[in-house]
Amino acid sequence: MRLCGHLPLSITLLAARLAHHPTRDISTFTDEFATAQDRLGELEAGNRAVAAAFDLSYRDLPPHLQHLFRHLSLHPGPDIDPYATAALAGIPLARARRHLETLYVDHLVEEPAPHRYRLHDLLREYAHTLTTHDPTETRSQATQRLLAYYTHTAQTADHHLNTTPRSHTHPTITPDAAPELTTRERALAWMRTEYPNLLACAHHTTGRAQPAHFLALAEAMAAFLRQQGPWDQAVTLHQTAAETAHQTNDLHGEAGALRNLGQVRRLTGDYAGATELTGQVLKLYRSLGNRHGEANALRNLGQVRQLTGDYAGATELTGQALHLFRSLGDRHGEANALRDLGAVRRLRGDYTGAGELTGLTLELYRTLGNRHGEAYALWDLGRVWWLTGDSAGAGELAGQALELYRTLGNRHGEAGALWDLGAVRTQAGDITAATELLARSRSLFKEVGDKQGETDALNSTANLLAVSGEPQQALTTYQQALLLARQIRSPLDEAHALEGMARCQARTSAQQAAIANLRKAMAIYQRIGAAETLAATEYLTRLEAGQA
Repeated sequence: MRLCGHLPLSITLLAARLAHHPTRDISTFTDEFATAQDRLGELEAGNRAVAAAFDLSYRDLPPHLQHLFRHLSLHPGPDIDPYATAALAGIPLARARRHLETLYVDHLVEEPAPHRYRLHDLLREYAHTLTTHDPTETRSQATQRLLAYYTHTAQTADHHLNTTPRSHTHPTITPDAAPELTTRERALAWMRTEYPNLLACAHHTTGRAQPAHFLALAEAMAAFLRQQGPWDQAVTLHQTAAETAHQTNDLHGEAGALRNLGQVRRLTGDYAGATELTGQVLKLYRSLGNRHGEANALRNLGQVRQLTGDYAGATELTGQALHLFRSLGDRHGEANALRDLGAVRRLRGDYTGAGELTGLTLELYRTLGNRHGEAYALWDLGRVWWLTGDSAGAGELAGQALELYRTLGNRHGEAGALWDLGAVRTQAGDITAATELLARSRSLFKEVGDKQGETDALNSTANLLAVSGEPQQALTTYQQALLLARQIRSPLDEAHALEGMARCQARTSAQQAAIANLRKAMAIYQRIGAAETLAATEYLTRLEAGQA
């Protein structure tokens, strides 16, 4: 115990070593350990005990296990599975499994979860010092094999997670062994488990002049991050990817990275940033003659115009995208553009046209087997039904969308469906259920970083408080929504908050303040051509006449 420095890790390693050598007496074993400590005399007492234990345990390993132990320290992530181990060490999968199990039995690796292994921090440092004696080329080849494995498998997973075909992909080397990600569920489970390792590998490549691996990893993680968050990490990743591609004159890679960055900027409510970035993307794709990339960029610009209340501009840009998708024979892109056009019609109050387009989109997604698109179309169609007074039908569709989003593991979509269900339950007078649904929705929106969604949830929560007979609390919540709407420059959300404030103020006899806020809301509705214009006009007339 004294020679081990009373350190659990050192004691465990030496106990395991003694168990593997039952013919040795304890005094011989103690002498060996003391001698090993003398060779490490420059270390502090506690660290010297640990290092001596490491040294003895390492020397007991056969050469092939020594090789693997050293190479495990080259892995930049928090843990590793047998597939990544096989790639890193350049050995068959079955052998990697056996070797990891042996190292685990010898207490040289930990197993925090089934078939997931990691080195203790001190063992990692020790193993890393040993790798300095390996040829640089050997270490480089091991790292390249590992990065190739993660990049290829991430791209395989992304094939199931990404709802639109890539305009450009980076070629990868197929590893000798990789998990069978044959379904979306398997792909999502793999991405969730390996995301910390993928991110660590991406950071590792940025500092080592390996742009191809980094750009491919960033691209492969894009859809996963859009659906799961956190979006602040996505912004950092894609910003670095865009800079890397620009520095290496990879124009296709730069366009893809800027498009990913623009999409996340839009999702986080940075509409000015999204517009600027997507405009750059459009120019790049046109200069490259990449018509598919051009179509995607036009659609993304249309989405930003929609969110900023420019419905005419959104219709024009999305129409151009639709034409391109059809000319390219891209039916997934066609369905996405039709869905966006349906959403614009809904926002402008053309509920008949919106219902027709969204119904067509739903059928197309189902024909294509695009379950992700199907969930979005169900959600959109539910909104149309709710706005036309069919609360029961809207609730049914929102429930189907919620179930599908959860099956797909789309947390952002789940938040939207919960928000819709909360609005439906509010209208039905089910205050308890509505309160819970809206609280869960807002929490999820905040987790992924969707400020526009959070604003919607705040406005709906304020409306719930108002119909529950809590006008003062409702007013405070509308004010929170107003601040957030102005922060992200979302005119429709701003108008909703102002109108809600006006209705609360009217109920508390603050008539002049109510009229002033309603006029502000009216000005926004009229400017963007929102469907709410008529109802707000009628309410303002009654309010000014003292009849509201």
